[in-house]
Amino acid sequence: MATLGHKLYDRGTAEVVLDSVSVINNGSVILRFREVEVEWSNGDQSSLQPIIDCLQRAGARPHDGRPKLFRALSLFYDRPRSAPADAPVIEHLRQDLNRQCYVLKQCDPGVRLERAPVDLHHMRVTVRRMRAVLKSARQIVATVWVEPLLSGLQWLGHILGHGRDLDVQIEYFVREMQQLKGADRRPIERFLARLQGERARYQQKLIDEMNSARYLGFLTTLQKSANDPAVVDPEYSPADLARRQFRKLKQIVNNLRASPSDKDLHRVRIRAKRVRYAAELVKACDRKRISRFVKAAKRFQELLGTHQDAVLAEQYISDVL
Repeated sequence: MATLGHKLYDRGTAEVVLDSVSVINNGSVILRFREVEVEWSNGDQSSLQPIIDCLQRAGARPHDGRPKLFRALSLFYDRPRSAPADAPVIEHLRQDLNRQCYVLKQCDPGVRLERAPVDLHHMRVTVRRMRAVLKSARQIVATVWVEPLLSGLQWLGHILGHGRDLDVQIEYFVREMQQLKGADRRPIERFLARLQGERARYQQKLIDEMNSARYLGFLTTLQKSANDPAVVDPEYSPADLARRQFRKLKQIVNNLRASPSDKDLHRVRIRAKRVRYAAELVKACDRKRISRFVKAAKRFQELLGTHQDAVLAEQYISDVL
C-alpha cells in the first residue's frame, strides 16, 4: 500500500490533507482511493463546518471510520464508542483504552512506511495519553494489572519519542530556511542534512523495534487488558480521578518560582496533559463545562510545547557548534 499526502489548507484553525492511496499486488495497482482528512487545530471547533460543507459540495462523502489499511484489505473494523455518562468507572476506562488501541493500530502502517510525520505524532500522543490515564487510575486498579502496562508504554514512548522530536525540529528549520536567500541558507542546509541523516538512521531502528516480538506481544497484551480493566474500587468515579489530577496540577503551579526553569515548565506541561486526559474521561458527564476546560488545557499545553520545542532546538544547535 502506498500513500501520498498533499496539504490542501492550513490556516491556523484547521488543516486539510488529501491522501491518495494505491493498493499494490505483485507490482500492479489493484485499487485506488482518496481520503480527505480535516483536523481541528485551535479556536472554536464549529469553525470546521464551513470547510466540511465546502468539501461536501465539491463531492466529498462521509467516511466509514475504517483505517486505510482495513479499507485497502476490505476488512470490517468496529470502532470503539464512548461510554454513557452514567456508566461506572470501569466502563469509562475500558472505552478510553480501546479508543487508544484503535489509534495505535490505525497509525502503525503509516509509521512503518514513513508515510507522514503525523502518523508518528499521533502514535506518540496516544502512548502518552494511555500512560497518563493509567497513572491517574493507579489507585483504583490492581497493581499487577497496571504496572506492566505502564512499563510497556514507557518503553514504547521512548522508541517513538526521538523520531518525533527530530520531525518537529526538521519542520521548524525548513520553515526558517525558506525565509532566507542564497548564502544565508547554507548553514541551515548543512544542519538540516545532519538532522535528516539522523532521522533516517532512527527510522531503521524504529522498524526493527516494531518488528520485534516485544512490540507485537505488548500490543496484544495491551488490547486484552483494555478489554478487561482490573478495577478494585468501582465506587470511585471518573470525576474523582479528574479532580485529583487537577489538585496536583494546581499545587505544582502554585509552587513555581517567579522565573521557573525549563525543566519546571516541562513538568507542568506533563501534569497539564494528565489533567486534560482525565477530564476527557468524564466529558460525557458535563459536556459543555468540561469541553471548555479541555480547550483551555490544550491551549496551555501548546504554549508550553512551543517553549519545549525551542529548548530542544537549542540543544540540537549546541551539539553542532
